[in-house]
Amino acid sequence: MKMKIFFKAIPLLFFLLGTSGCEEEKQEPLEHDSTPPGQVTNIQAEAGPGTVTLRYTLPRDENLLYVKAVYTLQSGAEREVRASYYTNTMTLDGFFDTEEHEVRIYSYNKSEVASEPVIINVRPEESPIWEVRRTLELNADFMGIRVTAENEARADVAIQVFYKDSLNEWTNMEGIYTATTNISQTLRGLDTLTYEVGAVIRDKFQNYTDTLYATVSPYYETALDKSLYRGANLNNTDTPERQGSEGINMLWDGQTTMAQRYMTEQPLDGSSAFVTVNIGQMAQISRIKFWTYPEWMPEGVWPYYYGGSPRIIEIWGSANPNPDGSWDDTWFLLSRHEVIKPSGLPYGQMDDEDQRFAAAGFDAEADPLAPRAQYLRFKQILNWVGTTWLDMTEIQVYGDNR
Repeated sequence: MKMKIFFKAIPLLFFLLGTSGCEEEKQEPLEHDSTPPGQVTNIQAEAGPGTVTLRYTLPRDENLLYVKAVYTLQSGAEREVRASYYTNTMTLDGFFDTEEHEVRIYSYNKSEVASEPVIINVRPEESPIWEVRRTLELNADFMGIRVTAENEARADVAIQVFYKDSLNEWTNMEGIYTATTNISQTLRGLDTLTYEVGAVIRDKFQNYTDTLYATVSPYYETALDKSLYRGANLNNTDTPERQGSEGINMLWDGQTTMAQRYMTEQPLDGSSAFVTVNIGQMAQISRIKFWTYPEWMPEGVWPYYYGGSPRIIEIWGSANPNPDGSWDDTWFLLSRHEVIKPSGLPYGQMDDEDQRFAAAGFDAEADPLAPRAQYLRFKQILNWVGTTWLDMTEIQVYGDNR
């Protein structure tokens, strides 16, 4: 009998649950006060780069909930900025020019009833994207375009670069999205032809600068075949491998984010760790791209810019090094490269741009006047932990081997 009663009760239970779930929930203010709050007074406006900071006196109203400013951006979009009753300041952002802009300021009570607006005119300082635009340069690079600019305000900007293709049509290249101070990035994928190129800068509020045009003729380079790379520990002079290292062949196994990596010991005398690689072909080296490993942390974070990853590294070249492995005059400096973390965050911390930047690999550009080379030495000057042992996951050498 108990079994029968139990099963009969189930449909009733489902019916009751279903019925209660069908009731429409209405989101309404907890209070019902139809009296509009007072207006803010004593408004002071302080201009900043693309911004205006407002300071004001709040109305004496116990039901006050927040203050809202409404204004129109250059794009035509209406923007709202809110500040709670706990503060008497708010910053209006997204301005593109230095003209006067009308701002309507409302007070709202806890019933979402608004006051009449206080209307003021504000005049911001120049938007940060104009500094980027004035310093923007487009120059030829190996198989692409080097984009450089200054962004002292560390504004979030997008730089869209485009070129005229063989059909004389404008074609977009990969966009640059950054908030770093010194912008320097190469967009590749072009041939050794002459191109008409252009670039425009946009901020997160859909404000656009005018277009910068240039004519560039990229230089030739090719990715040197990694199947020819091999270790060249001349007379066993390289810094010994560290326990846990997966072997030097991991530097050209094609894996840039896996745990397979090459690590050296820390030299006891504090000197620079180094490793020698025979790239198996004579070439005019244009750049050496290297990847670092995101370290595992107990907290589950995987930060780049950590441990033995290069912070300052030198790459030396030689066409015919001395078999005894000595640092004699057969070696010449190809590149001294410093890895810059875009965000500037402290050791062990990084943001999304830092991660994208590191995952793409770091380009150590070679001295274009250096001789041709077949042997490379990676010399760790300083790692991120502040010592000189070396930790990398992959390398790719580029140049002209014709």
